[in-house]
Amino acid sequence: MNCKGIFIGLVLMGLSSVAWGQATEETAAEPAAAEPYNFKDPGVFDRVLAEKGIRFIKDYDFKGCLPINDADPCLPTGYLDAVEKGEPWASVWAAELAIREQDLMGADKLLRELNKKYPKNTKVKWLMAKNIFFRTEVMDTSAKQIKGKLLDEGVAWAKECVDLDPKDINCQLHYGTLVGRSSTNAGIFNTLSKGAVVEGAWLRAVSTGQHYRFPSANTSLGATYYGLGIYYRLVPDSWWLDLFFGIRGDIDRSIKYLQRALGTKTDQVELYTELAAANLCKFDREDSVNAKEAADRWLKGCLKLKPKDPLNEISQKDCIRLQKDPDLGCGYSRDGQQETDIEEAKKNNPTKK
Repeated sequence: MNCKGIFIGLVLMGLSSVAWGQATEETAAEPAAAEPYNFKDPGVFDRVLAEKGIRFIKDYDFKGCLPINDADPCLPTGYLDAVEKGEPWASVWAAELAIREQDLMGADKLLRELNKKYPKNTKVKWLMAKNIFFRTEVMDTSAKQIKGKLLDEGVAWAKECVDLDPKDINCQLHYGTLVGRSSTNAGIFNTLSKGAVVEGAWLRAVSTGQHYRFPSANTSLGATYYGLGIYYRLVPDSWWLDLFFGIRGDIDRSIKYLQRALGTKTDQVELYTELAAANLCKFDREDSVNAKEAADRWLKGCLKLKPKDPLNEISQKDCIRLQKDPDLGCGYSRDGQQETDIEEAKKNNPTKK
């Protein structure tokens, strides 16, 4: 009998048993794969907060959010990016959330820190521009000089964003928005050369076809439609403007874009204000009874809605102003009434004859 062979076989069997046992223990010790987040589950927000420390919005407008398709969970894009991608998107979401919660100076501080750390991040730059826009919107309409300096800074942030990624819808949206607000702050007839810049940026934003949802449940595309609706009302329909500045208003186009914006968010007060202003302007320019009736309907609807933030509270008060004085329609602007008489534009630009 080969005792030596039997002994070696037993040793090998023993070693194999130990190795198998260790492998079994290691396999058992491996954690189970985390269950994917179901963003249509109401309990997902508490789970994300517990597991990742990422907050959601306390008063998110689930009811007013309109999904773009069946797969759209109708949640802010920034939140989804933060949960799915981690940093720097989690920190960027914290800044976006601060803007939504009106902690504008807190957002400013965080965004400046993020810009130092991620100087090529386009979202940090357009959020800075957006935050500056909101800071100026709640200032008194008489604070032209202070607002002007801030808006110039906002334009610079948005322009950096465009230079980094001209195909980003939010870079183009916010560039047009900041240049546009800078123009209305100074008076559109004093800054006619900016008109083509605003229109071009917003049309490029629309052409991207990109979807982005803000913490308000509004979308970038809806916001761009809204901006274009205001633009085509404030700019007079004039061959002179077209000839010398390459811009021309169109009240029907204004109403069309505002209706498109309403198709992305139906409970936004400022959309009702702007639709009322546009229809009052059409009534003023064309003596359209249908436009006057439409304006009255939009004003009534405006006053029935509950404003969701300070800017929409201002817009609702402006509905009362428009109701009392329909002649304000063509030149209405939240940051101050604008001149729309083309003869005044010619006086302000005497070299363009």
